[in-house]
Amino acid sequence: MSSKNADPRISAIKEYFAKASVGDPSLLDLFTDDFEFHYYKFGIGRGKAQFAEFHRRGGDLIESIGWHADRFRFIVAENDIVVEGAEFGTTKTGVSFPDNRISSGLFCSVFTFQGNLISRMYIYADPDLTSRDTPTIDVFFRE
Repeated sequence: MSSKNADPRISAIKEYFAKASVGDPSLLDLFTDDFEFHYYKFGIGRGKAQFAEFHRRGGDLIESIGWHADRFRFIVAENDIVVEGAEFGTTKTGVSFPDNRISSGLFCSVFTFQGNLISRMYIYADPDLTSRDTPTIDVFFRE
């Protein structure tokens, strides 16, 4: 392909983030039935039912979430696409993230495709969105 933007898989990834930001359950249509996913503090999940549970649990913590999709960086390698980006939002307790002091909101996700459907999605992002994990933070910021 002459342009990464013409790749329907990149369009599917962008659609995933757009639908996830508004809680659109039709985002599950972008995945194979038995897809595998990973997120820190959740572990590895399989299938649409577990992914819906992952989103439900996340919804217990996060009031709103968004991504700077216009700044995504895509790396394409055969059936895999890696996307780097930044997220932002607000927790249910009203705390905005990232704090841009410790939390930067950066993430990296690896998507694997079967045809134009996502069969695997591993999300690498700090789940401590609001920099409240002080025991871990103190290790790195100790003087």
